[in-house]
Amino acid sequence: MKRNIVIIVLALALAVASYMLGWSNVSLRDHEARDAQGRLALSLGIYQLMERGDFQRAKEDMGMVVLGQTRYYEYEFGVPTGTNFWVQKFATAQAIASQVESNLVPVSSILTNFPHTPDAKITIGK
Repeated sequence: MKRNIVIIVLALALAVASYMLGWSNVSLRDHEARDAQGRLALSLGIYQLMERGDFQRAKEDMGMVVLGQTRYYEYEFGVPTGTNFWVQKFATAQAIASQVESNLVPVSSILTNFPHTPDAKITIGK
């Protein structure tokens, strides 16, 4: 009797562990799929800008991509050191990211620099 209970408890524990591992794998795969969809949509948008001949806008969009990926890499893995080709490429990406970042308007200035007028009237129209 005790042996049967132990077997049942072990089987339930194995079922729960298997379920949790499977759920975790599906959740990770869904996250990776959303990331891939975002990268593809961004790449497609930049391609279409170039196809229309809007190279300046495509360059600006690519600059934002380089900025985001550079900062993500720095956050996750740190700044690479050494003398290999990746360190040189990363330094180039950092220079581009810094240039793009210097042209951005900080959110704090948007939130704090709107005009304050004491006689402002807010109306809600239909």
